[in-house]
Amino acid sequence: MSLPPSNNYQSTAASKDINQTIVNALTAKNFNETLTIIVNQCRQLSDANQVTLSYAPDGDFNNTIQAHSFSEKYKEYNPLDLQLLNGEIFRDLQRANKSRRKTQKELVAHSIWKNKEIFKDHSCLKHPQVCGYLITPIRAIDNSIIGALLFSDKITGDFTLRDTKRIEQLAGVIARAFDLQMHQEKIDQLLKSLTKQQRLLEDQKQELKKRATDISYLSKHDELTGLDNRSALKEKLQWSISMAELNHQILAVVMLDLDHFKLVNDSLGHQAGDKILITIGTRLINSVRQADIVARHGGDEFVLVLNDQSSAAATLNLLQRTLEDIQQPIQYANQEINVTCSIGFSLFPKDGQDAETLLKHADTALHQTKKDSRGQFSFFRPEMQKELQERVSLETELRHAVQQNEFELHYQPQVDMNSGNIIGLEALIRWQHPRLGVIPPAQFIPLAEEIGLISQIGEWVLKTACQQNKSWQNEGHSKVTVAVNFSAKQLMQTNIVQLVNNVLSESGLEARYLVIEITESLSMTDPETTITIMQALKTLGVKISIDDFGTGYSNLSYLKRFPIDEIKIDRAFVKDITTDPHDLAITKTIIAIAHCLDLKVIAEGIETQSQLALLIQQKCDMMQGYYFSRPLTAESCSQLLVENPSIKLDEIRQNKYQRSLLIVDDEKRILSSIKRLLRPLKLNIFEAENAEAALELMALHKIDVILCDIMMPGMDGIEFFSRIHQMYPETTRIILSGQTNFNVATDAINRGAIYKFLTKPWKNDKLCSEIEAAFRHHEASFEQRNESVE
Repeated sequence: MSLPPSNNYQSTAASKDINQTIVNALTAKNFNETLTIIVNQCRQLSDANQVTLSYAPDGDFNNTIQAHSFSEKYKEYNPLDLQLLNGEIFRDLQRANKSRRKTQKELVAHSIWKNKEIFKDHSCLKHPQVCGYLITPIRAIDNSIIGALLFSDKITGDFTLRDTKRIEQLAGVIARAFDLQMHQEKIDQLLKSLTKQQRLLEDQKQELKKRATDISYLSKHDELTGLDNRSALKEKLQWSISMAELNHQILAVVMLDLDHFKLVNDSLGHQAGDKILITIGTRLINSVRQADIVARHGGDEFVLVLNDQSSAAATLNLLQRTLEDIQQPIQYANQEINVTCSIGFSLFPKDGQDAETLLKHADTALHQTKKDSRGQFSFFRPEMQKELQERVSLETELRHAVQQNEFELHYQPQVDMNSGNIIGLEALIRWQHPRLGVIPPAQFIPLAEEIGLISQIGEWVLKTACQQNKSWQNEGHSKVTVAVNFSAKQLMQTNIVQLVNNVLSESGLEARYLVIEITESLSMTDPETTITIMQALKTLGVKISIDDFGTGYSNLSYLKRFPIDEIKIDRAFVKDITTDPHDLAITKTIIAIAHCLDLKVIAEGIETQSQLALLIQQKCDMMQGYYFSRPLTAESCSQLLVENPSIKLDEIRQNKYQRSLLIVDDEKRILSSIKRLLRPLKLNIFEAENAEAALELMALHKIDVILCDIMMPGMDGIEFFSRIHQMYPETTRIILSGQTNFNVATDAINRGAIYKFLTKPWKNDKLCSEIEAAFRHHEASFEQRNESVE
């Protein structure tokens, strides 16, 4: 018998032990402690060889089977395969649990022998050394079976009904402890979940506080630069106005806009653009006082509020320094970015009494600056309002013009300065305004660039010019090139190469008859990107020309890398080339550099024969200007191509040598007298009554000796000879003056590199001999120069 005699069960001590065990088990800290208490009680009540407790906490006997086994007397003996036994018993219990059959046979503890019929199918219970088993189910609070308590005995196998009840009582304690444990676990999980949710709520609370702080900050500050934004600007500006009014002070509102920022942003990327904006914001803060206001108004616009200005002049001085600070190069990705800005400003109380008016007037002044000359500043004037209204109206009409196709192209011929024939045409857009008539490009192209219409207009120009040139070729005219100007935005289009290729294909024009003109300043905005685009365009077979050369950066290190065909000298240098030695020197240098780089040179803006003659002397390749033809409509240009006129260059070139003398004097009688006196010398004599006319003659003719008076209206003889010395150093120069002052003579000699200084009145023989000697000196110097060259 595996349990103590039944009279022991009835003893008070035994009952107290059982009851105390039940109390201890139910009040245990956790389920494992409950099992430990039950195990100890079983050891006290039973001398069975093996006690096995198996249970499935979730009621799934197939997936969750746990076993606790213990033996007091025979620790070394374990007669059963517990895992197999538990599996077979639990399958029976599972079937019973599903059917809710509560028979004595299957669900109540039994005192049995191993040969009893009930366990005949359980091979694991047919162990030769086991005499009997006592099995009792463990039920959950809903009466479902979640486990079993098994006692096995190899001695007698005799378990009494009292044994059964004791064991059932222990099984009930296990079940209750399990329920309490499950509830405790649920409570613990719930507490953990609540604690976690509390932490999440606290984190969300902190995040909301941070967001509220960020929102409050961003509502008053620009996210990128950290400067005040529009909202904060208006509040602070209105406060500053109130203080200025109270203290009778002048306040300046300055609107600042970065020039061509979008081009930089598009070509270098938004990171470069952000770097520029942040840097400019920092420079602006450093350029003003702490009491002043710096705000980002949006995009590339900034606003300064300068408090307590002593005068408009003081504001101008500050803005001049600000311009200089901003124009300092910005380092980005191993390259320098040059940034300029345009500024407009208004003053309180003169230009407005409230924030909105002052900002509006400062913006009006800014637009005027951008219209007149970028990179400068303007102060508000009342008449600007009318101009701004006209500009707004023009903007509306320009958009309408694009839709209604109110544009047309004019063509200006380009002439070869070796043959005198037309070799090309430049396409120049005109706006046929229904009310204002013809509007030149200088008045609407900058506006088109500003409002984003330039790409659309530029594409129309390209298509029209190519189609027209192909049409002229089909009509049998001489094949000439057509030059089309590309704007900055148009050149930087991602599809520009494909666009040019498509236009050439659609028009049928060969690529070699298309010249793309790019301004020098545009080419140097982002030279590396420009080179890449130029190379891609060159692969199509088109020609590339640098327009307005000399007015931009003129970076020679990039010029030699640009895959270009020709350079176009800007009209600003051509205009005064016959009178300004600096313009002539620049022109000479440009031509020399271009020829060294195997580039052709075209001079634009030629209006006089003297300009043309001087450029021929400098070996310029091509010319364009009013001297040959104004820009013509397509119809007039067709007629010109039919007539095919040319410039008679032989009449302009100075091939045949003859001694040439230029006499400059404001008195006609002097000119006539000297001319008669020198007639026997058989000279080619030119005469001019002032220095300006003399310079024109110098450009048209090859002059060897110059005889000039000092005292003349306008440019005097000393200044005239100073220019001649720079522009035509090979000439021989003689002063003939009534001034005998030593200082005047010395100044004339030092500044003009004078060969001789003669005085009025002169002796005829003496003057003739001096002129003859001057020609011999000139010819000797000429021979020496030739020998040194050889």
